[in-house]
Amino acid sequence: MNVVGKVASTVFHHTIYPKLGVPRADVLVGPRIGTDAAILQVDERTVLTLTTDPIFLMKELGWEKAVWFAVHILVSDSVTTAIPPSWIALDLNLPLELTDNEFEEIWEHIHQICTQLNLSIVTGHTGRYEGCSFPTIGSGTVIGKGSIDQYITPQMVEVGDVVLMTKYAAIETTAFLGNVCFREIAADCGVEVAQAAKSQFNSLSVVQDATLAVTVGIRGQGITSMHDATERGIQNAITEVAEVAQKGMLIYREEIPILECTKVLSNTYNFDPYIASSEGTLILTCKPQKVKHLLSVFQENGIPCTEIGKVVPKKEGVFWVDKMGIRTPIETPLEDPFWSVFVKIRNRS
Repeated sequence: MNVVGKVASTVFHHTIYPKLGVPRADVLVGPRIGTDAAILQVDERTVLTLTTDPIFLMKELGWEKAVWFAVHILVSDSVTTAIPPSWIALDLNLPLELTDNEFEEIWEHIHQICTQLNLSIVTGHTGRYEGCSFPTIGSGTVIGKGSIDQYITPQMVEVGDVVLMTKYAAIETTAFLGNVCFREIAADCGVEVAQAAKSQFNSLSVVQDATLAVTVGIRGQGITSMHDATERGIQNAITEVAEVAQKGMLIYREEIPILECTKVLSNTYNFDPYIASSEGTLILTCKPQKVKHLLSVFQENGIPCTEIGKVVPKKEGVFWVDKMGIRTPIETPLEDPFWSVFVKIRNRS
């Protein structure tokens, strides 16, 4: 049976990567596992960043929250390049049943959030079609422009870099269940757990995280890579960064922060928080001499950030390390449990 979500890395490497159209010298960074955006060289000193993702509009959240999350998903990948985005293109393939009044409300929220994020909507397509349904109703492309020495990519990760993460594991899964399945979670886990999960919604973006991180410096002076931990969670994000960087990683599993409400949810609904969707969690690699500064910047802005490991030579592999120093291989997850848990809970309603 086909797995819900983005294709496995084996599909990418076997089917997609070998057939990318015409090779061009101005594509500095093209499609790669663990790389959130492309980097295109415009002239000797200028690059463009481009990233494309589905427009994921979960109408059960209400239009305002749903649009906020949908736009932030698109922009979160872009900001991991360290270059601020400026333009956005939107393709909206709407369900036939969506009314003009509903679309007007959706578009008003899109306009407001793009304004807040300093984005210009420059092109796109909008239409209603058979076979289109929520939550995936099209796609968006976000574009940024900067100098050639301003961007970062996981290929810049070096041995000795420190691995850090913002916020918590499975934060997206937690917040979505708390907002969309509040009544069911309150019945199964208690109102306090449901409220705690619901309260995490505004954490589901790495725009602020990435913007703050680069203030400490980039490349040899600070941050060497950033990756948004979305589908298949932080475990997948770690293996993706290691793969594209062609490095090993030692990750201290016990150091990874997990909210108490997430622990309750994962125990109640039997899912692994390390491989559950975690949009809003940023995985970073940073030069050791800048870690203290980075942690201070995040603390001053109320964003939790935790040192969780280090980069080692590729031959050492990618491992969890426990308090006893015992190493366990970190495998690439094949499936994200979020959708199956969500559907299971909603089907009871």
